[in-house]
Amino acid sequence: MLWDDCVVIPMFFKKYGLSLCCLCVGLALVGCPPAKVGVPDLEGMTVAEATTALNDEGLVMGTQQIVFHSTIVEELITESQPSSGSAVEGGTTVNVSVSRGNVVYVDKDLASKGEVDGLSWETAFTKIQDGIDLADSFGGGQVWVSEGTYNEQRTGSITGALELGDDVELYGGFNAIVSKGASTINDRDWNTYPTTIDGANGRGAGLAAYHVIEAAEDSRIDGFTITGGEATGLTPVNTYGGGIYIPEVDTDIANCTIMDNTATLGGGIYSKRSETTILNTVITNNTATGNGGGLYCLTYVDLTMTNCIISENTATYDGGGLTNLATSDSILTNCVFYMNTAGS
Repeated sequence: MLWDDCVVIPMFFKKYGLSLCCLCVGLALVGCPPAKVGVPDLEGMTVAEATTALNDEGLVMGTQQIVFHSTIVEELITESQPSSGSAVEGGTTVNVSVSRGNVVYVDKDLASKGEVDGLSWETAFTKIQDGIDLADSFGGGQVWVSEGTYNEQRTGSITGALELGDDVELYGGFNAIVSKGASTINDRDWNTYPTTIDGANGRGAGLAAYHVIEAAEDSRIDGFTITGGEATGLTPVNTYGGGIYIPEVDTDIANCTIMDNTATLGGGIYSKRSETTILNTVITNNTATGNGGGLYCLTYVDLTMTNCIISENTATYDGGGLTNLATSDSILTNCVFYMNTAGS
């Protein structure tokens, strides 16, 4: 039977994938082309909302790829494939990308000639604190930092510290040129592309930061060398934690080297009333003029350390490597302590 032998009757059956059928001589139906429907705009929807929208068009939700996004918040859809507006057959599977959260970019060597907004490597900030502040304004997110030494003055903070925001995760070990198009944390190498945060000029030229980094709730510090902090201030708080100061917040530290910092308590790290998790990190050559050359855990700290090296730290009194007061608990797995010294 040929198409020319048919009487064409338009019939739209979107639900069943039919839009035009051919009624042929002898009441036989042949050559019914499938319907075409448009993929709805799913950007900004949750997966549940998008599934409903697709089903309403006779389409099927497919895979959900997790990606990082600078403007679309966590758990909302960033794009679909086929893309919004594409004409597809009923019953087509539509795959989506779902935001993992915000990503902000920092590259100290960027010589930008245009807009600097921190939303791509091409428009990256040159200072880490600017990246932290933007991620914090989003309500949290990730700050990806290209290789190099970041030793700028941080006079916006009285302590000269980088001040993390709640739910802000700081990642080093990227190379801004190699990493263009990077979409996951795996697109970095902190050994090949070392990223150093140096507190030597934190409070002004030649005036070291009291803390190189001050942590915040549910923050993360990952892939950095942290050095040059001198917690030698006049007020007690400014004598704690030359490298990292953790003031009653839960924080993760991973893949870092914390070295050559000084404090009265906790030359490398000071933690109080915190769940502090430290992974794959070297804490070395830090000094406490009081206790805890490498780390000092004051009260009610749940310290978890895995695959760490604590070496060659010095304390004038107790705990060359670690001071952990009785109200704090520690779980140490596959950690090595060696050549730490203390006066008592």
